[in-house]
Amino acid sequence: MVGLVYVAAFIPDEGQTLQALAEKATDSLLGPALRPAQFPMGAGEEPGVELYVDPVQFPEIFAADLPADDAAVLAVSQRPVSAASFGEPMGPVGWKSLPSWAAISPHDLAIGPAGERLMAERSGAQTVEIDGSHLFMISQSQAVADLILTALKAVS
Repeated sequence: MVGLVYVAAFIPDEGQTLQALAEKATDSLLGPALRPAQFPMGAGEEPGVELYVDPVQFPEIFAADLPADDAAVLAVSQRPVSAASFGEPMGPVGWKSLPSWAAISPHDLAIGPAGERLMAERSGAQTVEIDGSHLFMISQSQAVADLILTALKAVS
């Protein structure tokens, strides 16, 4: 059997877009911190747009519970995301047919704890709250590993 573990994650429904979910995130600081950059596409095509988090704001939004030096390195080495991906409707979702677990943080300023809780509840995920930033999978790695092991035992 297979299961799903969501860690500080969007849990969209079929047909939803990340943009629609992000617009509902009243306790997220991410939107205003996103910065666009262009990247080349194929010959004759318009450049693509990718989004990255303002490196000055990155530590507060993503890594508030990490050492300042680590947060600074993550801020300048982040991988941008294609802006187009925020508007793509989701296809079939696994949580409708698979057992799910979700780790959420009451201090996640990227997605926002209210949205994380709502999506986890809607998906029927067994939920664990882990105190940390959006990147609590780094700062609280043992708690995240414990959740993954719990899920593994449940589906084994």
